[in-house]
Amino acid sequence: MNTDPQLDELRRQRARLYEQLADTEDFRRGSVSETYRRCGKPNCVCAGEDHPGHGPRVMWTRKEPGGKTVGRALKADEVD
Repeated sequence: MNTDPQLDELRRQRARLYEQLADTEDFRRGSVSETYRRCGKPNCVCAGEDHPGHGPRVMWTRKEPGGKTVGRALKADEVD
């Protein structure tokens, strides 16, 4: 049986990826992003033109059944 060396390598790569995926402990749908916000207080440092805002705040956003988008701020120990 003659097999293509590239195909063999792709199969090995796929097997490695499956192993890595199996090691994933907590896997949930959605996306995680860092956000920065301005609080709106005129005397706060975040009101400055060059200030990015308070943060980072890590948000988890996902779609609920029915298509509604839901977001939740993650705690520091949940970010890992």
